[in-house]
Amino acid sequence: MLTEIKCDVLDAEFHTVKFRQGLNIVLGTSNGSSALGKTIFLQLIEFCFGGEIYMASDTDIRNHVQDHVVYFTFHWDDDYYFYRDTSRLNYVCRCDIKGNLIEEMPIRKYRQLISEKYGLVSDGADIVACMEHHFRIYGKDNVQERYPHLSKSKGKDDEAVDFLLRLFGDNNILNNVHAMEQALGVKESEFKKTETKTISEADIDSLNEAITTLKKRQKRLMQNKDDERLVLLGLNTSSAEKAARLQKELRQLVQKRNEYVAKKEAILAGNEQFCNEVVEQDLEDLKEFFPGVNVKALDDIQHFHIRIREILADEASQEADKLQQLIDQCDKEIADLQRRIDEAGYTTEMAGKIISQAVSISREIDKKQDELDKLQNAKAQQEEVEQAEDKMAELIEREWKLIRKMQKIINSAMESYNMLVTEDNENAPTMGIGKDKTIYFGTYGNTSESAAFKGLVLYDLAILKNSMLPVLVHDSNIIRRINRAYYEKLFQLYETSKKQAFIVLDSTDGLSDALEQIIEHARVITLSESHRLFGKSWANMKDKKEGK
Repeated sequence: MLTEIKCDVLDAEFHTVKFRQGLNIVLGTSNGSSALGKTIFLQLIEFCFGGEIYMASDTDIRNHVQDHVVYFTFHWDDDYYFYRDTSRLNYVCRCDIKGNLIEEMPIRKYRQLISEKYGLVSDGADIVACMEHHFRIYGKDNVQERYPHLSKSKGKDDEAVDFLLRLFGDNNILNNVHAMEQALGVKESEFKKTETKTISEADIDSLNEAITTLKKRQKRLMQNKDDERLVLLGLNTSSAEKAARLQKELRQLVQKRNEYVAKKEAILAGNEQFCNEVVEQDLEDLKEFFPGVNVKALDDIQHFHIRIREILADEASQEADKLQQLIDQCDKEIADLQRRIDEAGYTTEMAGKIISQAVSISREIDKKQDELDKLQNAKAQQEEVEQAEDKMAELIEREWKLIRKMQKIINSAMESYNMLVTEDNENAPTMGIGKDKTIYFGTYGNTSESAAFKGLVLYDLAILKNSMLPVLVHDSNIIRRINRAYYEKLFQLYETSKKQAFIVLDSTDGLSDALEQIIEHARVITLSESHRLFGKSWANMKDKKEGK
């Protein structure tokens, strides 16, 4: 929490201002003067949180006060000392207790540090967003008593709902929803599940079957079966029959020739086996091992065998010659058939037809495959979109449950506070959030200004208690519009808060003793005609003439 501000350009009495947990009151005088610096002091507090309105181009500070340094202290787990120079607005310096520089950091880094220390981890609900919504200082555009959820007069309800969800700790669901918005290219408020014709598996199966059939036909066409090719190629009947007959005769002749060649080779191979003779010298050598052998008898037998072999060899040679004649005849007939086929042009026509058919089939396969690929891709994309839309619908439903839960918490708190403040004599303000994130806020049966501003304060206090909102700031233009009869109970709510609330009260005139005690306890600074924030009033012509 913010515990202290030090600034030498303030009136001497206010060089150091200390703050406390709970309610911190900036008090005016009994005559309720509006030129004392009460609003500027709230701007100074915002300045310490990283705000900018204190030194905005059209503010009195920039026009009437020289550049100066503001020292301030926060306490979280320990004391943290900082200072901010109005001549270097884009930087904040961390220092030690004596003001010695430790680190100069860009304002963005400083705001991030403040956010982290307060547990504000969401970009959409950091300290800057909290200041935009709940630092309600005169001159800012966020004092919309009938639309307290908006941070500016032309703010959007859906953005306010998102801010509240983040502030209530439901950051993940919003991040997921926004991620799906980008994936689908549609805003959550415009989301509607698309109604498209489903791409059926039957269409895909049909294309697959067509491609398979074409590939089989292509394979058959490329095989070496000419009679099948002729049918596939679509030659005329007489040509197809004649070409098929010639091709058949040619295959038969080739087969017959191959049989003759095989027989001839077998005969010649068998004849060679009879060529090995046992010579006379071989028989004479037997006497060395068998002295009693009858060589003459063996020689006679040998000559008999030789004669037999000669006869068989002659017969085999004659048979081989006959087979060769048949082979030659086949070769002649094969050549004649091949010539007739060539002269008829069947081979050329067949080759051309084969190429033409192959190209045609290949193109048809490519066309079908392209259709199949597109269909499969479209189906895959359709399934992805359907899955994304289902997820989006689920996220929106989960988000809606969180919104209803948050709405119930806020309304319950406002009802409880209203009962305490008005002693149940007035209706409590209520907040209604539609599924499209439109917001209704108001008090049933009471559209008065007092009820509207009371509703704004009760709304802020409900948010302060039940969310991560760390600080609340209410200027006197809010407080003074509420029925003063409710001040005592209302200030008790501020006082009992465990978080800081900074409010401006114009005066204590007509307030109860009990309330004055609360104010005295919570008062951090009192401004009056003789004790203005900067010691003078720029609105007072007398002060200008005297040079004060």
